[in-house]
Amino acid sequence: MAAVPAFSEGHRAGDAACMLSGHCRSPSGRYAGRRRPRSSLPARPPPHPHRIFWPFEADQPLNAVRLTEHFSAAYELLEVCTGLGLKPLCRNGKAPAGTLDAVRAEARDVLKRALGEEGAGKRAKALQLREAVRADWEEPSGSGEGEGGASWRDFRAFVGALQAEE
Repeated sequence: MAAVPAFSEGHRAGDAACMLSGHCRSPSGRYAGRRRPRSSLPARPPPHPHRIFWPFEADQPLNAVRLTEHFSAAYELLEVCTGLGLKPLCRNGKAPAGTLDAVRAEARDVLKRALGEEGAGKRAKALQLREAVRADWEEPSGSGEGEGGASWRDFRAFVGALQAEE
C-alpha cells in the first residue's frame, strides 16, 4: 500500500493535489472556491506554495481561471472534469479526455512544471498577489500615518452605513 502524503498545518486531507501527488509533502492544493483563492494568498505559505486548483462548482472555476490565466500565479487541473465538464472549454477549445490515465498524465505534468522554473515564476507572482491583498486590508496605524488599505476603508464605510441605519 502506498504511503499517505503528509499534510502541512492548515491543509485538509482532502486537498486534491495532495491526493494526486503521493510524493509532494506540502503542496497548496486548492479546490478553488468559497474564499479559498483569496484566503490562501495572505496565509503563511507552506515550504513549497504550489497553487494547484481542482475546481468543482459555482465560483470555483472562475476563481481558478483568474489565478491561472489572468494572474499566472497557479495551475488548474482540467482532466479531472466529469459530466458536463467534458465539453470543450471556451478559453482554449480543448475538451478534457475524462480518463484516469489523462488525470495521471496531467497531474505529473503540472507537478513537474510546478517544481521547475515555471513554478518558481508562479510562486513569485503568488507572493506579489499576497502582498497586494495584505496592503489592501492593512488596518490604519494608530499614529495617524495612514488610513489603511482600500478594502479596509471600504469595509469600515460599509459597517458605518449599516450602523447609521439603526
